Amino acid sequence: PMEKHHLKIKVSNGTLMGFGSACPYNKRGYHTDEADTYYGEALAIVKAGKSGTIQIAVQDENREYSVDIPVQQ
Repeated sequence: PMEKHHLKIKVSNGTLMGFGSACPYNKRGYHTDEADTYYGEALAIVKAGKSGTIQIAVQDENREYSVDIPVQQ
């Protein structure tokens, strides 16, 4: 949890509304697809598309993680 990582996010079938961490100094802002973790954590706000599944992929320096989230209207 104390590790600091640089993250890059990609959202399909949805809109990335904000991405960042609770770090009091955030030089990138919250409206980009890149963020640094703070105490090992970051948060993404995603607005769903009309239907289907939202695909979210996050990449750090070493790995890529992905998740599919079903959308119900």
